[in-house]
This record gives sequence, structure tokens and C-alpha cells, in this order.
Amino acid sequence: MRKIIILLLILILPFSLFATDYSEIMAKAKESSRTLENAEITYQNSLLDNEKASRSEDVRYSVIAEATPINTSFDNMENGSTEVSKLSASIVIPSSSSVATNEGMSNATTITVSSPLSAGYDGAFSISPSVSASHTFNLSSSEGKYKKTLQDSQNTLKTEQTYKNALLSFEKSIISQMQSLLSTEKNIRTSENALESAKKSMEDIKTLGTYSEGSVNWRKAELDVKKAENSLSALYEQYENAKEQFYTATGLNWSGLENIPEPNLELVSLESGNTDVRLSYIDSELARLEAEGSAASTLSVSGSLGASYKNSKAKAGDKVQNTVTGSAGVSYSGGNWSIGADVTLTATKDFSYTPQLTISGSWSSLSTSDITEKTEANNAIKASNNYIDSLTNYTIEGMSLAQKINAFNLDYALLKEDLEYQRQSYELIKESYDAGLASESELENAALALENAEADVEIKKLEGLELEYDILIYSL
Repeated sequence: MRKIIILLLILILPFSLFATDYSEIMAKAKESSRTLENAEITYQNSLLDNEKASRSEDVRYSVIAEATPINTSFDNMENGSTEVSKLSASIVIPSSSSVATNEGMSNATTITVSSPLSAGYDGAFSISPSVSASHTFNLSSSEGKYKKTLQDSQNTLKTEQTYKNALLSFEKSIISQMQSLLSTEKNIRTSENALESAKKSMEDIKTLGTYSEGSVNWRKAELDVKKAENSLSALYEQYENAKEQFYTATGLNWSGLENIPEPNLELVSLESGNTDVRLSYIDSELARLEAEGSAASTLSVSGSLGASYKNSKAKAGDKVQNTVTGSAGVSYSGGNWSIGADVTLTATKDFSYTPQLTISGSWSSLSTSDITEKTEANNAIKASNNYIDSLTNYTIEGMSLAQKINAFNLDYALLKEDLEYQRQSYELIKESYDAGLASESELENAALALENAEADVEIKKLEGLELEYDILIYSL
């Protein structure tokens, strides 16, 4: 009789044999997952992109070079000439606080070198080399470094959030698959028991002759058997599909589960919020800076020095000319107006000086700067509202999670109490069965109830682990 009981329990509890440790499953799943491998590659590439952007800010420069083709003219052999009327190069060197704008690079120094050359068949030639330097200041660029810091933080936060979210979501999906497998196993056990009960009822009807063949009750008993068989068949198919999905995700054949850890459901809400809130704050700050910078004034200063030399070998009476020129300029622009002044000083070999002062100004009544300023101001208000909403949503989500945690703890405690009750009930019925006071059917039902109670606790524990991952994702 004891051998029969042992065999019976083995048949009832087939899924608990050769179970795999929870931690081993998770480690193997992460090791063999192409999804996580792609997430890791994406993460590394994002870090490289951020580093590339950071470096380019430090060493960015631009070069503009111009050269006019050689122009040749032949009035006659004596007057024929060849000249390069323009040959220049411009290099932009940003400072550490330079900010790229649509108009160029503010807080950047531009160095221009020019060396026009002309030569004639009469032996005359002239070279006019010059070098100039200018620096442009954006009067609002004191916040340039702050803006750059915000943008760097934004890129870093997005990169980290995307990667960690992918990792946590993957692990949560594995837990969900294990939970589904355990639930299906439980349903299979229950369905097998229901089928055996339906078959036994049918056999009793046939053996005892309770109902006549073809009667309503006879046909109902047959229908109950077919329903139980169809339900069990569907569960077996569902179980095989779930095991196939589990193998695809983990590289392991499903053989049951053991050593499920207790979930850690400690919920900590940060005053500053999670990454979504911090990103929303950065967006609001960038929008504010954009609004404040839309009306920014620009100051430009420049200076240059040039020299020209002309020599004629063809005619002894020609003069040798040496000329030195210098210039300085300043301009200021703001909104729809600008004003500027330029000073030029030319000195020749005979010490004659020619100073020149030019003052310029402009104003346009058709400027759209006021529209741009209003648009940027509206965007700043909108971004600020979005930040407040994001912080509010974070608080609401935290309250919702707290409710879920409380509900889980209550359900989990009840299931553990039920498991203890089913264990004690099984032990009592087994003692009664050994004493001949309980039937084999009662023992089978008690064993099934105990196994299902154990499954309920394990499934609920996995549900708690899913909730733990929800907390981790919420805290990102």
C-alpha cells in the first residue's frame, strides 16, 4: 500500500523533480540573450557618441580657404600681366566656453591670413600679405557652460536609463515566463484530477448501472469526460509552447523551479524624482536658457595689420612703394538694431598718414525678434509645466506602487497561512489513511491541495519579484 502511495505522489507531483535554481536560470538567461547583447552594444555605442560629442566641443575648429583662379590679360607683351587677386584662409578657434549657434561660434577667435599676388611681363610685381584676428562675444554666454553641462547630463541620463530599463525589463520578462509555467503546471494538475474524477464517475455509472445508457445523466457524464480531456489537451499544448519560449529566452530546458528569493519591496521616493523627472527638469532649464538667449545681444571686436610691397625692374624711374595699414572695428547688435564703428589708418614710406573713421547703424521695423522671444517664452512656460506634471506623476505612481505592495503583502501572508493549513491537513489525512480511516481518494485530494498551495505561494512570490522590478524601474 505504501508503494502505491509513493507512486501516486510521484504522478501527482511530476514538475518538482530536478528543479533548477532561480539564480541559475536568471544568470543563464542574461548570458545567452541576444536582446541583452544588443542592449549592451547600443549602450556602449551611446557612451562613445557622448564621448565623441564631448571631445568635439573641446577641439572644434573650422577652416575656410578661398583662392581666385589666375587671371591673364595681354594688351601687349609689355603690359601683359598675371595675377592672383585673392588667396586667403580663415581658422576658427573656440574657447572652452564657446557655444555653437546658427550664426556661427560665439566666444570664438577667428584668424584670417591673406596674401594676394600680382606679376606683370614688365617685371613689376606686388605682394600684399595681411593677417587679422577677431573675437566674438555672446553677452549671454556666461550661461554657456551651464547649458553645455545640462546637455551632457541629459545625454548621460538618457543613455543610462535606456540601458538599465532594457536590463530590468528583460529580467522581469523571464520572471513572467516562469510564473506562467508554474501556473500552467498547477492548472494541469487540477485538470488531470478533474479528468480522473469524471472518468471514475463514468465507470461508476457503468458498473453500478445508476443510469441507463443514452439517458440524459449518462450523456452528461460522457460530456464531462470529453470537456476534461479537451481542457487538459489545451493545457498540454499551452505548456509545451511556454517551455519552448522559455528555452528560446534562457537556453535552458524547463525542469521546474526552486530557491525563489523573497522579494524586496522597499519603496523609496526621492524628492528630486526619478530620471524622467530629472530629464523633464533639464528640458525646462534648457527652454528657459533658450528664452533668455533669444534676445541676447552680440558684441564683436576685430583688428588687422597689413603690408604691401611693389618693385619694378623694367623701368629705373619707378618708385618702390611700402605701405603699412592698420584697422580696428567694433559692432554691437541687439534685437532689430545694430551700430558699429571702424577705424582705418594707412602710412606710406614718405610718412603720410590717411586716417578714416566709419560709423554705421541700422534699424528694421520688420524684425521678427519679438515673435521669436514670445515663442521661446511660451516654450519655457510649457516646459516648466511639463516638469511639474512629471514630478506629480512620479508621486502618483509611487502611491500606486505603495498600494500594490500593501495588497501583495496581505495576499502573500494569506497564501502562506493556507499552505501551512494544507500541509497540516495532508499530514492528518495521511495518518488517518495509514490507520485505515481515510480513503485513497481523500489522500489524493489532500496531496493535490498541498501541491497547489505550494504552487500558489511560489507563483505569488514571483509576482512579488515582478513588483520588485516595477519598483526598480520606477526608481530609475
